[in-house]
Amino acid sequence: MAETKYILLALKNDEDTSSITKGLKENALEHVVTNDGAKTMEEVIKRAPGVIICDVNIAGVTADRLLQMVKSNPKTASVPFVFIADKQTDVKGYRPGTDTILVRPFHWGELYGVVKQGMFIASGADAAGHIRGDLAQMSLVDLLQVLHFNQKEGVLTIQGDKHVGKIYMKGGQVFNATVAEAEKEKALYRFFMWPKGAFEFVPEPVNVPQKIDVPTGNLLMEGARLFDEFERDKDKFPRDNSLIKVNVDTATLPKGLKPAISEIIFLTKYYSTVKELVDHCSFPDYDAYTTIRNLIQRNILSEVKDTGGPDTDKLSIVTPAQAVRIKEQVIGKWGENLNVNFGRVFVASPSPALAKDFVAACSKLPDFRSPLDLKGGSKIEDFILGEIGAIRVYGDLDIAFYSVPCNLAMVPLMITFYPNLIGAIILMDENTATFGDMNKFKERIVTNRRVPVLNVAVANSDISAEQTANFKRLAAMKPSDELNVLKGGTDQKESIIKVLKAFMSHISATDFASSGGA
Repeated sequence: MAETKYILLALKNDEDTSSITKGLKENALEHVVTNDGAKTMEEVIKRAPGVIICDVNIAGVTADRLLQMVKSNPKTASVPFVFIADKQTDVKGYRPGTDTILVRPFHWGELYGVVKQGMFIASGADAAGHIRGDLAQMSLVDLLQVLHFNQKEGVLTIQGDKHVGKIYMKGGQVFNATVAEAEKEKALYRFFMWPKGAFEFVPEPVNVPQKIDVPTGNLLMEGARLFDEFERDKDKFPRDNSLIKVNVDTATLPKGLKPAISEIIFLTKYYSTVKELVDHCSFPDYDAYTTIRNLIQRNILSEVKDTGGPDTDKLSIVTPAQAVRIKEQVIGKWGENLNVNFGRVFVASPSPALAKDFVAACSKLPDFRSPLDLKGGSKIEDFILGEIGAIRVYGDLDIAFYSVPCNLAMVPLMITFYPNLIGAIILMDENTATFGDMNKFKERIVTNRRVPVLNVAVANSDISAEQTANFKRLAAMKPSDELNVLKGGTDQKESIIKVLKAFMSHISATDFASSGGA
């Protein structure tokens, strides 16, 4: 992590020194004050500053000479100067874009903007333009303002205590933000709540879809407002680990409720703790907490405290936003003639045993149901072409899994199952001998229906990088394609959740409703 930089003040005017020092203190910026050029150089040699604010007429060493000496030292060559002058003047060696000349009288806001720009440069930029630093050294607001001001494009990664998040910038505008399962404004505003963290900005082309279209200035003002209000009210909010009970029949609630209220009440069908409701609500965290608190005060919800942790029996493989998107896809493609309360997923495998492993893993999920009586000894061969199970997600939408063999001869028969088809899962293991047939089958499905496909290797434990590369080669996958692993044993439940979450994320992000094929 980059060393924390300080601001060096080398001013001859006591009034300037006093006013600037006050502003730096109010913004928690470390600074050192000197009153002549010699002492300024002594401080610079001891520890490189982030910015030097220097009077052009500083005693002892001229501003020209001071700038030359600082530039000649490799450790300080990039330190920006802010020269204070009584009138427009020239400074020999002045670097446009790095140094600044301010003419008295100037406003504190003007100087502060220049200082933030300089501290950004000092945060740790390398030759390629990568910036590294700490939020304790430069706040997120200041950091985003500088990126916005300089019209930067790239990815800002923030490492907090528990999570890593990303902010995508293009032309100085915030394009999108992600952290854990949150994205867009919700994720961005969550970063404002982080008390500390390390950041790194990497300048690179941003190709992600734009999901935030609010001007950056407005985002920063709203983020600051939410932070202030959260700090003010956080002690009034229910605890994250508290269980939430619904006290009324939600069907009797009046129509036209505020969107945040409607969403929280809807989410109580699937999540039981405050933290889960807040995380899965699409509104900013402050709004979600406030809504839950208000519903408790109105006795629509009640809080059961001191649970010691979240309810781990309630699992979900899809977020509300993803479920809505999937259902929109199904309705958009087949809504005119067919039942739109379910979407089909092909589970294609070269052997019945792999399909059985998939069903066994899914059976560990509380919302999964299957016509197969695995404990009773039913043979998967009896269900090689047909439904092997289904799982209920939001909005009464079922995801139905249909087992199909990786056999081109069976493709004509599968047309019966094409309606409502939203994706395919291809299972493979180290014993798979018919990768050629499997790849042709996969290609035919993708060509006919244009649905997303998830490649899954079934294994007893984690697979090595060499095994992964081999699977990708045999399965005709691109190097950038992800190979998911379905593990057995004690890791099976966690593994199937991870696989299905990846699949649902893939489905919700794919615009298959507009694709052709028959």
